[in-house]
Amino acid sequence: MCLFPGITCLAIFLPYFWLLCMPLYGSFSGTEPVVRFSLMMQFQAIIMSAFPVGLVSFIPCLELVTLCVLMCLPVSLTPFPVVWLYDKLLWLSEPVWMLTEVLIPLEWAMAMSQKAVDRLDEEPTNLAKGMILGLSTLCYAVVLYFGIELYRLYSDSTLTVCMLCILLALSVLCHIMMWKVDEGIIVDAAFVSVFSMLFLYCYHIERVILQNPLPKPDTWKRIEGSISYLGLLYSFTNASLLNANRAMQFMKKLFSPVFVLFSLLRLFSVLTAVGIVVRKGSDQEEECDMGDDRFEMHFDSLIRKSPVVVRLSVIFVYTQLVTHHLQSAVIEPAVGTYALPLMNTARISQALLIQGIYLYKMCNQYRDENAE
Repeated sequence: MCLFPGITCLAIFLPYFWLLCMPLYGSFSGTEPVVRFSLMMQFQAIIMSAFPVGLVSFIPCLELVTLCVLMCLPVSLTPFPVVWLYDKLLWLSEPVWMLTEVLIPLEWAMAMSQKAVDRLDEEPTNLAKGMILGLSTLCYAVVLYFGIELYRLYSDSTLTVCMLCILLALSVLCHIMMWKVDEGIIVDAAFVSVFSMLFLYCYHIERVILQNPLPKPDTWKRIEGSISYLGLLYSFTNASLLNANRAMQFMKKLFSPVFVLFSLLRLFSVLTAVGIVVRKGSDQEEECDMGDDRFEMHFDSLIRKSPVVVRLSVIFVYTQLVTHHLQSAVIEPAVGTYALPLMNTARISQALLIQGIYLYKMCNQYRDENAE
């Protein structure tokens, strides 16, 4: 162990503190230093995974030392072609992550609700039944609230009104199919309705951001010279008042409740998906379907067997979220004419897809029950 407990705590939490500084780099200097810093963080994670576990446990400050060394390196050290390829990979990964935001939460919710119902069948109590009904009622109340709020704010939008009608109709249909299936669980249908409405609400938040872009700061330019990451961070303290105010505007957009909510959702979805892949690829694990305790097993398997994969995944996903929101905040009007239809398709597809997948599952269960 380190000589002082404070240094040990610093060694544990400082890497994550620097990871949270990514929005600061992006707000003042654009997406390029964020991408370069992300590559350095991934390089540092790979370096730490190469050290023996016993050495890292004996010297927890080793991670802090490697991070400080990397922070003193020039920002422009990474070749620009590598940065360009990594940036394009971040951009191309967006559809994949949006698909996981639909599939993983739905499977997780159905697995957890089934687990709760199984325990309720073993030990039936009125309190547990009341909690399930109360949670379902709360979900439908949230759906009603978002529906009224969206109609109040965007009643002049034909697309919004049509989507509200379609989603509400699908929610009713999901509820009906849930009752027709013997093993249907009311919480599942309520959860699906909430998430579909959240996706529609997120579409409007992103639409407002795209339609009201912030002016691109003059400081957003390609970084050249030998300035280090620490030097770049220190240079922000000497920024002009105008640049500081613009950076604060970007920070406010990045740390909005919607950004935080969907950041947590994406991290959960991606880490769960990666855990499933790692578990299925293990020779000693048997066939794994998502149900009961499988999600806990996926997390345990991932954290225990591939901690470096967890860190790399978190860095990649967080970088993708930060760069995506920064690019959306300063998008040019000419580009916005193409970005808006694409964004419409993405979020609306998520809202429809989660309802459609649930209905497909319920229809399959209903057909299997009738076939027996």
